Amino acid sequence: MHPALRTHPQALQQMETQTPLPLLFMRTVISALKAAPKLKPFISDLISRLIAKQVRACLYERMSVGVGLCV
Repeated sequence: MHPALRTHPQALQQMETQTPLPLLFMRTVISALKAAPKLKPFISDLISRLIAKQVRACLYERMSVGVGLCV
């Protein structure tokens, strides 16, 4: 298994628990997706969880471009 398939999800899950999300969260998500395209299902699930937590309402401007690139 490629190391990126283990380290990126771990880092993203740690960031997901922070309130508010780190400023560069979506940039990290996009970088992870570019480095390991097989993470797309994980990232889609991550974004779904964040939307369910209503994070999108708080960070809509910052996340909207990143969400569009990942989904």
